[in-house]
Amino acid sequence: MPRPVRVAVIGPGDMVDQAVAVAGRIPGVRVLPMPYEHEGQASELYRQCSGQAEVALFTGPLAYQKTASERQAGIPALYIPYSAMWLYASLFRVDDREALTRVSVDTMDRQVVEETYRELGIPLRDIYVYKYSGVPDPEQVVEFHLGLHREGRTTHALTCLRRVYGRLRTLGVPAAWLVPSRVAVAEALEKAVLVGEGMRARGMQLVVGLAKTHSQEEALTPLQQQRARLRAYSILLGFAEEIDGHLWHDGGDEYQFVTTRTLFEKSTNFYTSWDLVERFNRAGVRVSVGVGFGETANRAGANARLALQEAIKAGGNRGYVMTEHGRLIGPLGAGAVGYDVRSTDPALLDRARELGMAPASLSRALALLADLGEEFTAREAAARLQVAVRSANRILGKLEAGGLVERVGQEAPGRRGRPRRVYRLSAAPTGPGARWGEGLGGNGPREGRAGFSGRERRGRCD
Repeated sequence: MPRPVRVAVIGPGDMVDQAVAVAGRIPGVRVLPMPYEHEGQASELYRQCSGQAEVALFTGPLAYQKTASERQAGIPALYIPYSAMWLYASLFRVDDREALTRVSVDTMDRQVVEETYRELGIPLRDIYVYKYSGVPDPEQVVEFHLGLHREGRTTHALTCLRRVYGRLRTLGVPAAWLVPSRVAVAEALEKAVLVGEGMRARGMQLVVGLAKTHSQEEALTPLQQQRARLRAYSILLGFAEEIDGHLWHDGGDEYQFVTTRTLFEKSTNFYTSWDLVERFNRAGVRVSVGVGFGETANRAGANARLALQEAIKAGGNRGYVMTEHGRLIGPLGAGAVGYDVRSTDPALLDRARELGMAPASLSRALALLADLGEEFTAREAAARLQVAVRSANRILGKLEAGGLVERVGQEAPGRRGRPRRVYRLSAAPTGPGARWGEGLGGNGPREGRAGFSGRERRGRCD
């Protein structure tokens, strides 16, 4: 019988306890309860669970959002999405229906509240909705509800934020804390099990790596060449032991290693930590490394060869990964980014055609420029794109004409020369940035919302 999927549940204590109780009726899951006092502790709990659980489940989007940076190189994470079912349970707990006719709301759309009231047969006279973007400030949310109540415009507050609920109760404001129903929790746990099982299958995917040394053998004596090869073999043998892999060498300047995806991603901290090149440099040997993923050995080997070619093309002394879906990741290390080498995204293909660029070149440019931060100059873009400043200006000109880059100002020059133009990336005009090139995320498409309600809202809850 397969072992249960280990799911770490992160959230307020009572909501975590509810998840533990619900999990008892779901086969194939083992919950690791990780309660917090406030959502600021979510990041530390997520870091702690990464070595113990296979999937992390947050009881609401707010804590999930606060851990965005940690999730770049951690286990896959999901959250329980907000739905109208949360509202049903909370409204039924209020005995005085008249007190629910004039309400203030901070975590859901007006339309969802109005529809739910109609379905429950509760009259709704006035509703005030707190609008925000990003992570809401609990104190500002409290002031919103408190001000409306003191002015006599509301008789009840509806909130999904536990801290807001507790503060309002202390201040004497009637409030209902919206929490997920047991059905929503069960759906989320079932989704976490599916994600965990998928990750196990994905982790067994075959990985082939090719390492090519550049030792300037024409300047070395035969004995020095042999020593260089022995040093390279010793370094790669140590690396193969770390990833529990197999190393093969035919006596030339190319080496091949084989392992599984789980072991490789763990050893590189999801591509963001890579010291193999540095080990070669310390030994006085330059190396280029290409790693390929694939469902078969043939496909993984072919992708490894493509990744190796990219590493050599980039100047060597680098490592790149080519995934089974044609996504190139690299150079491996802290600054790694991923972009699609081949794409079937119609929006990307159409935009590349409009700009007169190859789709892979457009995807690569957007991914690398996004890695520069909010604003950058042509010189900084040239360094990141590894092209001359003149070429960078030409690329930026095309992107600006296509509405993908905008000029936002200029930087004061030194003693001579014209002011340098300052650019920033515009929002991708179609769909999420992951389809156009993005900073590398270890979880990427594996993380997101859990649940299947037809009336979900992208609210943010505790």
